[in-house]
Amino acid sequence: MSKKLVDASELLNRYAAGERDFSNIYIEGSDELASANLSGIILNGAVVAEMLLDNINLSASKLRETDFGQASLYGANLCGVDLTRANLRYAVLDSANLSDACLVDAHLKGASMGNVNFTRCNLSGAELSENPWLEGAIFCKTTMPDGSIRINNT
Repeated sequence: MSKKLVDASELLNRYAAGERDFSNIYIEGSDELASANLSGIILNGAVVAEMLLDNINLSASKLRETDFGQASLYGANLCGVDLTRANLRYAVLDSANLSDACLVDAHLKGASMGNVNFTRCNLSGAELSENPWLEGAIFCKTTMPDGSIRINNT
């Protein structure tokens, strides 16, 4: 399936007009989405790779199989998102809130995840680097890639 090209301004305008489903689109690289509130958006299968998305609010969004490869999501609100099978390889997720998120079978190899809140996050089957950078990350009732439950940070 080919992806429809949508620029960031068009996406923001359509979202402001009440549209939420932007599945299978390709968003051109831009910094216009940094700090945007796109809570509840549906971007299943979309490509938003290599974009500056710092401090974006994508809470409660559907992002299944979305390509965020090499994107910067520093400080992003990803609370309650569905990132099943999403590509987050080499993405910057530092200080992001991923509490209550679903990252089942997500690809996180090479991602920077310092100070990320993984509270009640499901990482079952997620692909992580051999030694992921997780300094300061919060794990509380988190389902780890091997299926074990991490109760606290210790």
